[in-house]
Amino acid sequence: MWKNDTKTDERTKKYLSKIKNNIGYMGCNSGEELFFADVVKKIGEEINVKEVRHNAAENETLYEYVIDGKKRYCLEKWIRYDIDGINCTTYIFTKKPSQKDCNTILIIESIELDIVFARLHPTYTCWECSHTTHWLDNGGETLEEKQSRAQDDYCGC
Repeated sequence: MWKNDTKTDERTKKYLSKIKNNIGYMGCNSGEELFFADVVKKIGEEINVKEVRHNAAENETLYEYVIDGKKRYCLEKWIRYDIDGINCTTYIFTKKPSQKDCNTILIIESIELDIVFARLHPTYTCWECSHTTHWLDNGGETLEEKQSRAQDDYCGC
């Protein structure tokens, strides 16, 4: 959840937190540098880093490393926004994430942002039947479908 987030209801916080915990998600960092590569350069002799998966089409790399005796995984995802500018976000996991886990974290991040910026309201009135529903109860099969229905104020009636 985002700092000072007053718009996310407790049910949503618990639901998203449970998903994050189940896939071993710890948190993320974002900036204009390839964050994880920079950390490895600074303390490379202390952390043995292995590239696990690289997907050039998606601009992402998954790294495996051990820190304080614990194995961690870092998904590094970058977006070019200018000729010489990139935005890099690293997602840290306690267990090796599948591609589905990585996609789930990106969807959760999108949902959290949608709520913070009022593009998704946890409880809304359906435009078609006027039924008031919580976004988790809108009949969507997947997180992405639930998000889409909530953005459209549709309950699945």
